[in-house]
Amino acid sequence: MFTLRTPALLLTLALLGPAAAALPAPLAAPAPLVEDDDLPDKREVVEDLIDELKAHVKKKGDEDDQAIAVIDKLKQEFDQSGPKDRKDIVEAIDDAMMAKRKDIRSGKSSTPDVRLAMSSAIVLGYMGPESTKPLIKAATGKKLMRSEALHREAILSLGKTKDEDAIDPLLELATYKLAYVQGAAIEGLGNFRDVEQDVRKEIFSELMKNIMPIKAALENDANDILARERYDVIAPPTITTLQRLTDKTIRDFNEWQTWWNDHKRDDWDA
Repeated sequence: MFTLRTPALLLTLALLGPAAAALPAPLAAPAPLVEDDDLPDKREVVEDLIDELKAHVKKKGDEDDQAIAVIDKLKQEFDQSGPKDRKDIVEAIDDAMMAKRKDIRSGKSSTPDVRLAMSSAIVLGYMGPESTKPLIKAATGKKLMRSEALHREAILSLGKTKDEDAIDPLLELATYKLAYVQGAAIEGLGNFRDVEQDVRKEIFSELMKNIMPIKAALENDANDILARERYDVIAPPTITTLQRLTDKTIRDFNEWQTWWNDHKRDDWDA
């Protein structure tokens, strides 16, 4: 592309005189897009923060609060980091999530100390797709199940990655024997509004296959306590996820079934 320093263009402008004002100005070169591979990598600030996190995690106890503060700093650095730093950040936070901690004892009762693990799980939800694999392991494994709240958070974070590799594990968890696991997985699937509609239709179909037998069981026996407890946990997130996948506001499952029968072959994005 010529610039105003090009002699040929200067001569042309001189010959045109006042008419040159009508010529369009040379277009500025567009700013280059910043790809992940172009982001700064192996940065000292990231390495120092990871070392600091590991030191706090190793010492345990009150230093968990300091570890959580470092995790927040790593979250801020993640989007500015290249692929190698991102991988290292995720690994360090995953290690923190899985670090062993003693129960907090209060009198005769005790509860798991999940401060560090909970913060780690939440932050990993913002680090997909790099964090997808460790979150799948955390969500489908047994280690975090000592705390229902922690396990639930790991499942929700898996959905928040919005990585399509998370969909199949979430669909499997949506049929798990524990209702809170089902509810969290169903809620997590609500993050996939932007995937191809064939995938959304598959999610929709599986969730309807899941909820309708439980609804039928309650209609047949209103005193079925187990069905009632499960329904009360999974029905609300199912409604919300179906709404997100379709942009519809239906709230009754019989109406959803009718809508699905009428529109499952339609173009939902038309």
